[in-house]
Amino acid sequence: MYAQGHLLFIRGGALLAQPYDVTLNRLTGEARPVGEPAVGELGLFSASQTGVLASISGNARDVQFVWVDRTGGQPAMVQQPGQWGNFDLSPDGRHVVTSMASADRATPNTSGSIWLFDLERGVQSRLTFGDSSDGSPVWSPDGQRIAFTRGFNRPRTECQAVVIPAAGGTETIAYDAKERGCVILDDWSPDGRFITFNRDPALMALPMTGERKPFPYVQTMGANLDESHFSPDSKWIGYSSNESGIWQVYLAPFPATGERWQISADGGVEVR
Repeated sequence: MYAQGHLLFIRGGALLAQPYDVTLNRLTGEARPVGEPAVGELGLFSASQTGVLASISGNARDVQFVWVDRTGGQPAMVQQPGQWGNFDLSPDGRHVVTSMASADRATPNTSGSIWLFDLERGVQSRLTFGDSSDGSPVWSPDGQRIAFTRGFNRPRTECQAVVIPAAGGTETIAYDAKERGCVILDDWSPDGRFITFNRDPALMALPMTGERKPFPYVQTMGANLDESHFSPDSKWIGYSSNESGIWQVYLAPFPATGERWQISADGGVEVR
Protein backbone atom coordinates (compact mmCIF):
# COMPACT_ATOMS: atom_id res chain seq x y z
CA MET A 1 0.00 0.00 0.00
CA TYR A 2 1.10 3.58 -0.56
CA ALA A 3 -0.66 6.72 0.63
CA GLN A 4 -2.21 9.20 -1.80
CA GLY A 5 -0.73 12.68 -2.09
CA HIS A 6 2.59 11.57 -3.56
CA LEU A 7 4.27 12.02 -6.93
CA LEU A 8 5.86 8.77 -8.18
CA PHE A 9 8.74 8.85 -10.65
CA ILE A 10 11.92 7.09 -11.78
CA ARG A 11 15.41 8.45 -11.07
CA GLY A 12 18.54 6.46 -11.82
CA GLY A 13 16.53 3.27 -12.20
CA ALA A 14 14.90 3.62 -8.75
CA LEU A 15 11.21 4.22 -8.03
CA LEU A 16 10.77 7.28 -5.79
CA ALA A 17 7.79 8.88 -4.04
CA GLN A 18 7.71 12.56 -3.13
CA PRO A 19 4.92 14.27 -1.10
CA TYR A 20 2.78 16.52 -3.28
CA ASP A 21 0.05 18.99 -2.30
CA VAL A 22 -2.63 19.00 -5.01
CA THR A 23 -4.30 22.14 -3.61
CA LEU A 24 -1.09 24.17 -3.55
CA ASN A 25 0.23 22.47 -6.68
CA ARG A 26 3.72 21.95 -5.28
CA LEU A 27 6.02 19.37 -3.75
CA THR A 28 6.07 19.42 0.06
CA GLY A 29 8.80 16.99 1.06
CA GLU A 30 11.83 14.94 0.06
CA ALA A 31 11.75 12.06 -2.40
CA ARG A 32 12.20 8.61 -0.88
CA PRO A 33 12.69 5.21 -2.54
CA VAL A 34 9.74 2.85 -2.71
CA GLY A 35 9.91 -0.95 -2.78
CA GLU A 36 12.79 -2.59 -4.62
CA PRO A 37 15.95 -0.49 -5.11
CA ALA A 38 15.65 -0.56 -8.91
CA VAL A 39 12.77 -0.95 -11.36
CA GLY A 40 14.57 -0.11 -14.60
CA GLU A 41 14.68 3.07 -16.67
CA LEU A 42 11.36 2.39 -18.41
CA GLY A 43 9.43 3.00 -15.20
CA LEU A 44 7.10 0.00 -15.29
CA PHE A 45 4.87 0.73 -12.31
CA SER A 46 1.30 1.67 -11.53
CA ALA A 47 -0.52 3.11 -8.50
CA SER A 48 -4.26 2.68 -7.92
CA GLN A 49 -6.71 5.05 -6.20
CA THR A 50 -6.77 2.68 -3.21
CA GLY A 51 -3.02 3.05 -2.62
CA VAL A 52 -1.94 -0.32 -4.05
CA LEU A 53 1.35 0.02 -5.92
CA ALA A 54 2.63 -2.50 -8.49
CA SER A 55 6.07 -2.42 -10.13
CA ILE A 56 8.50 -4.63 -12.01
CA SER A 57 11.87 -4.91 -10.31
CA GLY A 58 15.20 -5.34 -12.06
CA ASN A 59 16.06 -4.06 -15.53
CA ALA A 60 12.80 -4.29 -17.44
CA ARG A 61 14.55 -3.60 -20.75
CA ASP A 62 16.68 -6.74 -20.86
CA VAL A 63 15.80 -8.85 -23.89
CA GLN A 64 17.17 -12.12 -25.28
CA PHE A 65 17.75 -13.06 -28.93
CA VAL A 66 16.71 -16.64 -29.78
CA TRP A 67 16.42 -18.87 -32.83
CA VAL A 68 12.99 -20.47 -33.30
CA ASP A 69 11.75 -22.85 -35.99
CA ARG A 70 8.42 -22.97 -37.78
CA THR A 71 7.19 -25.88 -35.64
CA GLY A 72 7.42 -23.93 -32.39
CA GLY A 73 10.24 -26.08 -31.03
CA GLN A 74 12.60 -25.26 -28.20
CA PRO A 75 14.21 -21.85 -28.85
CA ALA A 76 18.01 -21.68 -29.10
CA MET A 77 19.63 -18.79 -27.22
CA VAL A 78 21.83 -16.49 -29.31
CA GLN A 79 23.27 -13.91 -26.92
CA GLN A 80 23.21 -12.90 -23.29
CA PRO A 81 20.24 -10.73 -22.27
CA GLY A 82 20.82 -7.00 -22.54
CA GLN A 83 19.26 -3.68 -23.47
CA TRP A 84 19.04 -4.62 -27.15
CA GLY A 85 16.65 -2.76 -29.44
CA ASN A 86 15.68 -3.08 -33.12
CA PHE A 87 17.64 -5.69 -35.05
CA ASP A 88 18.13 -7.12 -38.54
CA LEU A 89 19.50 -10.46 -39.76
CA SER A 90 22.20 -10.29 -42.42
CA PRO A 91 21.37 -11.62 -45.94
CA ASP A 92 23.64 -14.65 -45.41
CA GLY A 93 22.16 -15.38 -41.96
CA ARG A 94 25.55 -15.24 -40.24
CA HIS A 95 25.28 -11.92 -38.43
CA VAL A 96 22.74 -9.84 -36.56
CA VAL A 97 22.99 -6.07 -36.34
CA THR A 98 21.18 -4.43 -33.44
CA SER A 99 21.05 -1.30 -31.31
CA MET A 100 21.90 -1.11 -27.62
CA ALA A 101 20.59 1.53 -25.23
CA SER A 102 22.98 3.59 -23.14
CA ALA A 103 24.16 1.96 -19.93
CA ASP A 104 24.69 5.40 -18.41
CA ARG A 105 21.95 5.86 -15.84
CA ALA A 106 22.67 9.57 -15.62
CA THR A 107 21.33 9.94 -19.19
CA PRO A 108 18.85 7.08 -19.66
CA ASN A 109 17.41 6.50 -23.13
CA THR A 110 19.29 9.50 -24.59
CA SER A 111 22.09 7.62 -26.33
CA GLY A 112 22.63 4.29 -28.01
CA SER A 113 25.02 2.45 -30.30
CA ILE A 114 25.01 -0.10 -33.13
CA TRP A 115 26.41 -3.58 -32.42
CA LEU A 116 27.18 -6.58 -34.62
CA PHE A 117 26.79 -10.24 -33.56
CA ASP A 118 28.79 -12.96 -35.32
CA LEU A 119 26.37 -15.88 -34.89
CA GLU A 120 28.90 -18.55 -35.92
CA ARG A 121 31.70 -17.47 -33.57
CA GLY A 122 29.52 -16.04 -30.80
CA VAL A 123 31.39 -12.72 -30.92
CA GLN A 124 29.88 -9.25 -30.56
CA SER A 125 31.48 -5.98 -31.67
CA ARG A 126 30.50 -2.34 -31.44
CA LEU A 127 30.20 -0.36 -34.68
CA THR A 128 29.29 3.18 -33.57
CA PHE A 129 30.49 5.40 -30.73
CA GLY A 130 29.64 8.81 -29.30
CA ASP A 131 26.77 10.44 -27.43
CA SER A 132 24.21 10.31 -30.26
CA SER A 133 21.24 7.93 -30.25
CA ASP A 134 21.85 5.28 -32.93
CA GLY A 135 19.15 2.72 -33.75
CA SER A 136 16.87 0.95 -36.27
CA PRO A 137 19.71 -0.69 -38.27
CA VAL A 138 19.06 -2.44 -41.62
CA TRP A 139 21.39 -4.43 -43.88
CA SER A 140 22.16 -3.62 -47.49
CA PRO A 141 21.16 -6.48 -49.82
CA ASP A 142 24.81 -7.38 -50.52
CA GLY A 143 25.59 -7.58 -46.79
CA GLN A 144 28.44 -5.07 -47.09
CA ARG A 145 26.80 -2.03 -45.47
CA ILE A 146 24.44 -1.14 -42.65
CA ALA A 147 22.09 1.85 -42.55
CA PHE A 148 20.77 3.21 -39.27
CA THR A 149 19.10 6.21 -37.64
CA ARG A 150 21.19 8.72 -35.71
CA GLY A 151 19.37 11.13 -33.41
CA PHE A 152 20.56 14.27 -31.65
CA ASN A 153 19.17 16.72 -29.09
CA ARG A 154 20.40 20.22 -30.03
CA PRO A 155 18.08 21.24 -28.21
CA ARG A 156 15.36 19.95 -30.56
CA THR A 157 15.42 16.43 -31.91
CA GLU A 158 17.26 16.02 -35.21
CA CYS A 159 17.77 12.78 -37.12
CA GLN A 160 19.93 11.42 -39.90
CA ALA A 161 20.01 8.23 -41.92
CA VAL A 162 23.63 7.05 -41.79
CA VAL A 163 25.42 4.26 -43.69
CA ILE A 164 28.50 2.44 -42.36
CA PRO A 165 30.50 -0.51 -43.77
CA ALA A 166 29.59 -3.75 -41.98
CA ALA A 167 33.29 -4.23 -41.25
CA GLY A 168 33.43 -0.78 -39.64
CA GLY A 169 34.98 2.38 -41.04
CA THR A 170 33.93 5.71 -42.52
CA GLU A 171 30.29 6.70 -42.13
CA THR A 172 28.30 8.55 -44.81
CA ILE A 173 25.08 10.53 -44.31
CA ALA A 174 22.39 9.22 -46.66
CA TYR A 175 19.72 11.68 -45.50
CA ASP A 176 19.61 14.57 -43.04
CA ALA A 177 16.03 14.98 -41.80
CA LYS A 178 16.69 18.13 -39.73
CA GLU A 179 13.39 19.95 -39.11
CA ARG A 180 11.39 17.34 -41.07
CA GLY A 181 11.17 14.99 -38.10
CA CYS A 182 12.90 11.80 -37.07
CA VAL A 183 13.30 8.73 -39.27
CA ILE A 184 12.96 5.11 -38.14
CA LEU A 185 14.39 2.83 -40.84
CA ASP A 186 12.40 -0.27 -41.81
CA ASP A 187 14.03 -2.05 -44.77
CA TRP A 188 16.57 -1.81 -47.61
CA SER A 189 15.17 -2.99 -50.94
CA PRO A 190 16.73 -6.17 -52.41
CA ASP A 191 17.67 -4.25 -55.58
CA GLY A 192 19.59 -1.77 -53.39
CA ARG A 193 17.74 1.29 -54.70
CA PHE A 194 15.59 2.37 -51.73
CA ILE A 195 15.40 2.43 -47.94
CA THR A 196 11.96 2.69 -46.37
CA PHE A 197 11.15 4.52 -43.16
CA ASN A 198 8.15 5.64 -41.15
CA ARG A 199 7.11 9.27 -40.78
CA ASP A 200 3.47 9.52 -39.67
CA PRO A 201 1.10 9.80 -41.40
CA ALA A 202 3.09 8.23 -44.25
CA LEU A 203 5.52 5.49 -45.12
CA MET A 204 8.45 7.02 -46.97
CA ALA A 205 11.02 5.72 -49.46
CA LEU A 206 14.55 7.16 -49.59
CA PRO A 207 16.34 6.73 -52.97
CA MET A 208 19.94 5.67 -52.47
CA THR A 209 21.11 7.41 -55.65
CA GLY A 210 20.73 10.91 -57.11
CA GLU A 211 19.38 13.68 -54.87
CA ARG A 212 18.15 11.19 -52.26
CA LYS A 213 14.87 13.02 -51.76
CA PRO A 214 12.36 10.88 -49.81
CA PHE A 215 8.82 10.44 -51.15
CA PRO A 216 5.64 8.96 -49.60
CA TYR A 217 4.25 5.75 -51.08
CA VAL A 218 1.54 4.99 -48.49
CA GLN A 219 -0.38 7.70 -46.64
CA THR A 220 -3.28 7.58 -44.17
CA MET A 221 -5.27 10.11 -42.21
CA GLY A 222 -5.63 9.60 -38.46
CA ALA A 223 -3.94 6.18 -38.45
CA ASN A 224 -0.52 4.78 -37.61
CA LEU A 225 1.75 2.93 -40.04
CA ASP A 226 4.68 0.68 -39.18
CA GLU A 227 7.15 -2.05 -40.18
CA SER A 228 7.35 -1.84 -43.98
CA HIS A 229 9.27 -4.65 -45.72
CA PHE A 230 10.03 -5.40 -49.37
CA SER A 231 9.23 -8.53 -51.33
CA PRO A 232 12.29 -10.36 -52.76
CA ASP A 233 11.76 -8.74 -56.20
CA SER A 234 11.45 -5.21 -54.68
CA LYS A 235 8.05 -4.73 -56.41
CA TRP A 236 5.81 -5.07 -53.35
CA ILE A 237 5.82 -3.79 -49.78
CA GLY A 238 4.07 -5.31 -46.80
CA TYR A 239 3.31 -3.11 -43.80
CA SER A 240 1.01 -2.83 -40.78
CA SER A 241 -1.60 -0.15 -40.00
CA ASN A 242 -4.30 0.40 -37.39
CA GLU A 243 -6.61 2.35 -39.73
CA SER A 244 -9.35 -0.29 -39.34
CA GLY A 245 -9.32 0.09 -35.56
CA ILE A 246 -6.86 -2.76 -34.94
CA TRP A 247 -3.43 -3.49 -36.38
CA GLN A 248 -3.68 -5.37 -39.68
CA VAL A 249 -1.20 -6.35 -42.42
CA TYR A 250 -1.45 -4.70 -45.84
CA LEU A 251 0.23 -5.18 -49.21
CA ALA A 252 0.99 -2.40 -51.70
CA PRO A 253 2.80 -2.30 -55.07
CA PHE A 254 6.04 -0.32 -55.14
CA PRO A 255 6.78 2.37 -56.17
CA ALA A 256 3.20 2.87 -57.43
CA THR A 257 0.85 4.54 -54.94
CA GLY A 258 -2.89 4.27 -54.34
CA GLU A 259 -3.54 0.53 -54.56
CA ARG A 260 -3.30 -1.71 -51.50
CA TRP A 261 -4.85 -4.83 -50.05
CA GLN A 262 -5.54 -5.95 -46.49
CA ILE A 263 -4.20 -9.49 -46.20
CA SER A 264 -4.78 -10.29 -42.50
CA ALA A 265 -8.25 -10.90 -41.07
CA ASP A 266 -7.91 -10.97 -37.28
CA GLY A 267 -5.03 -8.59 -36.72
CA GLY A 268 -1.35 -8.72 -37.58
CA VAL A 269 2.00 -6.92 -37.27
CA GLU A 270 5.71 -7.45 -38.06
CA VAL A 271 5.12 -8.55 -41.66
CA ARG A 272 7.93 -10.35 -43.51
